[in-house]
Amino acid sequence: MERDEQRKDLEQNADQAAQKGAGKESAGGKASRPEEAALPAGGEDIPKGKILSRKSRGLLLCCLALTLLVGSYVFLCAIGSQGTIYPNVTVSGVSLEGLNVQQAQRTLERALQQQEPDDSRGVIFQVTTAQGEEMVVQVPLSSVVTDLSATVERAWQVGHSLPFPARGAVYLQSLVKENQVLPCYQNGESLDDILDQVEQTLGREPVAPAWESNDKELLLTKGQPGNKVDREAIKAQVFDYLGRDEMVTLADAAPQFTVQLEQIQPESLDLNQVLTQVQREVQDAKFDKSAKVFQTDHTGISFDPVKAQEAFDALDWGAAEAYPLEITQPKVTVADLAPQLYQDVLGSCTPNISGSSNRVENIRLAAKYFSGTVLLPGEEFSYNGTVGRRTAARGFLPAPAYVGGETVQETGGGVCQGSSTIYLASLRANLEIVERYPHGYITRYVPDGMDATVYYGAKDFRFKNNTPFPIKVVGTVSGRTLTVNILGTKSDNIQVEMTNQVVGTTGYNTIYKIDSSLPAGSTKVSVTPYAGYTVKVYRNLYENGRLKDTKLESTSVYRSRDKVVLVSPEDAAQYGL
Repeated sequence: MERDEQRKDLEQNADQAAQKGAGKESAGGKASRPEEAALPAGGEDIPKGKILSRKSRGLLLCCLALTLLVGSYVFLCAIGSQGTIYPNVTVSGVSLEGLNVQQAQRTLERALQQQEPDDSRGVIFQVTTAQGEEMVVQVPLSSVVTDLSATVERAWQVGHSLPFPARGAVYLQSLVKENQVLPCYQNGESLDDILDQVEQTLGREPVAPAWESNDKELLLTKGQPGNKVDREAIKAQVFDYLGRDEMVTLADAAPQFTVQLEQIQPESLDLNQVLTQVQREVQDAKFDKSAKVFQTDHTGISFDPVKAQEAFDALDWGAAEAYPLEITQPKVTVADLAPQLYQDVLGSCTPNISGSSNRVENIRLAAKYFSGTVLLPGEEFSYNGTVGRRTAARGFLPAPAYVGGETVQETGGGVCQGSSTIYLASLRANLEIVERYPHGYITRYVPDGMDATVYYGAKDFRFKNNTPFPIKVVGTVSGRTLTVNILGTKSDNIQVEMTNQVVGTTGYNTIYKIDSSLPAGSTKVSVTPYAGYTVKVYRNLYENGRLKDTKLESTSVYRSRDKVVLVSPEDAAQYGL
């Protein structure tokens, strides 16, 4: 019955086709028979619609399969785009699978804290300089620390760094295969210590060139290049090797790479600039008393900067060479003017010398050293600098001196009388006092408050030539008299009178001590007493006989010293002993 219905449908289709064909034939075309068009070949009774369905079945199945595969892959890409690290991703044996960035950092940090530092492996490199110096440097793995942020970022980039369509394949691969991510490293304290050693050994600042002139020659010294240790560049190389797991066993490995230190060139020396500082015109000495003009002489100095530059440039690093200067001598010197100078006594002092013959000899020897000293305008006189050390090798003898509040025998004892005499003479010459100290106890060879103690290396006496002309210090010892004259050229009508005023006194006590060597009824003074004083000294300036000005020059404080008397044991009771 079903086949009858199918045949009926075929016949209806054939009739419709025949009708259409008839229409075409009437228009001049030839139509085929409806029966021929509708019946299958071979007389089979199979429907035409059934044949089309069978051809598309395979295509439909392929489409369905493809859709399933594409959907599955897109699903994998979506999973691979989530905010977690891919499966089987590890760092130093630590799994970071399924963790977000923050979780991964915490997990990795905890795991690394439990690991023992590795001193056996690391990176080895060689540092060289342009001067041929070399140094092999070992950087153990323990000297650096893992950069957690960069390392986790590297783990995160597995898959996530790819475009969305490519993530599914990587994610699928990660499900079946472990992905070991290498750590990133950063600076550690011990790495800085290692680089400190490199800097101390090979790094250095350049040495600048130098020059000096001694009025005869120009001494040129070539500078030396330095070496710059680029710490950050070295660290970057170390981290790169470590980050690529190109570590070696430090015990027996050769350097993996070489670091060439940058050479820093020293500054150049401009001899034209040097010339401007060295060159000077020749100058003759000049003296004009009426105009209050004095000019010292000096030589003229010059040199050829081109030739000097060539000589300097030809030097090896660090080498020195003396380049001769062109010297022009003055026609008139200060020595030529000497007969016109030092004609006036600006200040004088003549105290008596007391004490032992050794003390007299020390004062005479000191006068020998300072006598004849010439000071040009503005120059300073130093007693210690002129007399020098008071030693036996230089002829000084033991004599009494104040040391620590007591009178002791000291080599050069008495030379303070020389400094005190010059001090009073310079006051009377109205010169500028630069440095002066009073004695611990009052002295009697100059007026109170007008002494000047000295001690080599500690206390000095200094004054300055504040006149417009040269001055000369002249000292002589005649018998037991010391005379100091300060000679120069009188340029004004000022006369100086020094006065003093005792503004305070301190008495002394008498102390008795038993001396078993003394016979009964006898005593002996072992320490002489000194009263204490406070003395003000004034510099009074007169012009043409009239007081022009009074200045407080100094206030000196002198200590007191108790008298010590020795008594016999038999007499001790009467002295309260």
